[in-house]
Amino acid sequence: ALAVAAKALVGAASTPRFRRLAAPWVGLSFRGAISIVFAGYAATHIFGAGLSSPYRGYALAREGVAAGAAVTLIALEKYLELLVFVLLVMPVALALGTPGPLRWVFLGWAVTLAVVLAIGLVLYLVQKRGRSGRLGRMAGGLVKLRAGRHLHVAVALTALATLSDLVCLYASLRAVGVPAGLRTAIFAHLGAQLALTIPGPPSSAGVLEAGVVITLGTLGIDAGQALAAGLLFHAVRILVELPVGLSFLRTTAWRPWRGAPVVMEATPDRGSA
Repeated sequence: ALAVAAKALVGAASTPRFRRLAAPWVGLSFRGAISIVFAGYAATHIFGAGLSSPYRGYALAREGVAAGAAVTLIALEKYLELLVFVLLVMPVALALGTPGPLRWVFLGWAVTLAVVLAIGLVLYLVQKRGRSGRLGRMAGGLVKLRAGRHLHVAVALTALATLSDLVCLYASLRAVGVPAGLRTAIFAHLGAQLALTIPGPPSSAGVLEAGVVITLGTLGIDAGQALAAGLLFHAVRILVELPVGLSFLRTTAWRPWRGAPVVMEATPDRGSA
């Protein structure tokens, strides 16, 4: 029950986050945000892993949002997810102690942190110099998000979604008898997230479980228990995301906006419309 509730909270946080991130480019209704977010989940579960973001971009484009703005929105969403995980979740895990077989995680964290900070610096310089192109649009979008106070809310919602997903996996581990603490749950979540980034079969069937089993195996967790936890975590994802997503998968059959989308492309003069 805790796992299902936590996973439902992930969707509940992701929907207003997407709406906030879309604010600089389009007036998106709450129902429209639900349709795009959960239909993206359904696309991943039905057609193949990694299709959630492309479907969201496709849905935005079909509703009249410029392709550049749609790509920028999706890129900002992924950047915030990476930022929260690197700055919030991983430091806690590393502070609790990294097991010997997972020493590589520290190096990976350091490299990823450097990349995240470098991206932030590049976007800052691009915005300062008034450059155009995709980076210019992304930098302009960040300026608009910050000016409209959407950025802080989006970051907070991203943190809530990440922590809720972590709680979902923790509950799954405890439900099958794994003596999981915070450190175990965080590293298992890291393995699951890395597995989900790999393009593969629908719903990442088998890939997600492998990520959990391999990561927990390095922590000395029995493979049978680790597999059971991975299967339960996967089942909860499908249970929460797929039914709602299926009902919205054909979003192009109706317009989920309050009105015609108002597209605001970033221009060289600090991203003004």
